[in-house]
Amino acid sequence: MAEYDDAFKTVVNDCKELLIPLVNEVFGEKFSMDARVEFESTEHTLNEPDGEQKKRYSDSVFRIVDEVTKKYHWECQTDTDSSMLIRLHEYNMNIAIDDAILEKGSLKVFLPHTAVLYLKDRKTIPDTMSIEYIDEESGDSVKQQIHVMKLQRYSMEEIFRKELLLLLPFYIFHYQGRLKNVKTDKEAFEQMKQEFLSIKGRLEQFAKQGRITEFVKVTLLDMMDRVNRKFATNYKDIVKGLGDIMGGRILETEARKILNEGRIKEYIELRREDGYSEEQIVSGIKERFHLTESEADRYISEMLPVEILG
Repeated sequence: MAEYDDAFKTVVNDCKELLIPLVNEVFGEKFSMDARVEFESTEHTLNEPDGEQKKRYSDSVFRIVDEVTKKYHWECQTDTDSSMLIRLHEYNMNIAIDDAILEKGSLKVFLPHTAVLYLKDRKTIPDTMSIEYIDEESGDSVKQQIHVMKLQRYSMEEIFRKELLLLLPFYIFHYQGRLKNVKTDKEAFEQMKQEFLSIKGRLEQFAKQGRITEFVKVTLLDMMDRVNRKFATNYKDIVKGLGDIMGGRILETEARKILNEGRIKEYIELRREDGYSEEQIVSGIKERFHLTESEADRYISEMLPVEILG
């Protein structure tokens, strides 16, 4: 669903350092946490059979620059569907063209390392996927492995031990099929709240230890709150109980603290580096930091160049 895609894209773009342990886990890499993450365009134009051109957007395309440099394409899927591999092929062909080398009648394209994060637990979701490209004339073939990461296989303990914090916004998917029981069972509801309190406490500890920034901590809590509200939309008591833990008044206070510490400047700089328009940055500030219209206008006027405000 779009809401989950948006949460994934937000935490990827705002907390790009969290991609490094994720890539190390899924691809067996050994990138250092000091490696540089560089985003690339996720927008590409596809030519339809009827000649019409349509814009398509992949979830995340980035390079990790370390002792070696590698390019990655990462998608987040709630569930499996029959067109997933077709879409991955289309995305990857367009991503590869961006770095293609044309010389002396030869075109070289470089397929990105590709992975899919699946949020739900389904027997129909394969453990491995691949796309095979076959030359009918020679019979030669190249098989591209599509790495599969299943959220449900990672407990809270493992997420924190391996620092796979980018998975946390979707942790509530571990309660797939269990919310009805949680709603009617007081003890189960208390256990759920304690689990989310533990997640928040561990994030706060990570921030105090300097393993993540305050900005990253608040972003993760914010996205958890958003995903929780969507996932449990038909269970108002659960939404309220988790909202009191992950978001609401507490989160708003922390976000304002970050603003007062000048973190909004970091947000603007990161967005500009990643090629966002000033209009997108302004809109993001208002939404990201939970400001009223008048508060947002005041912060924007203080932080953005005069020419942007027009």
